[in-house]
Amino acid sequence: MVVANHRVRSVKVRVFNSGEERYLGITGLPAETSEVTAFVGDGKETKKFGAAAYRRDIQPEHLFGFRYGHQALDESVEDYKVEIVIASDLGDRRKVFKGKVDAP
Repeated sequence: MVVANHRVRSVKVRVFNSGEERYLGITGLPAETSEVTAFVGDGKETKKFGAAAYRRDIQPEHLFGFRYGHQALDESVEDYKVEIVIASDLGDRRKVFKGKVDAP
């Protein structure tokens, strides 16, 4: 799988708590996005979220639950290293975000 590196300035990523859950929220994805994959690292482990279908018409912010699955991330860290990879309707894959995101 070849992934092009093409950052998209409109993509915004946040980590937040809602009740008992912690989420990774992604907004500003390009219109041609059909699938979203996120890689989140806490300094020791990296967890892959997705690939998940993206439906902008249902919800403008795409959410991944941190506690979903068997591999847990350390929630005591100050920030997470995040990479977002999208797939277009044509099947092209590209990395649209790479950076540190502050923990709540």
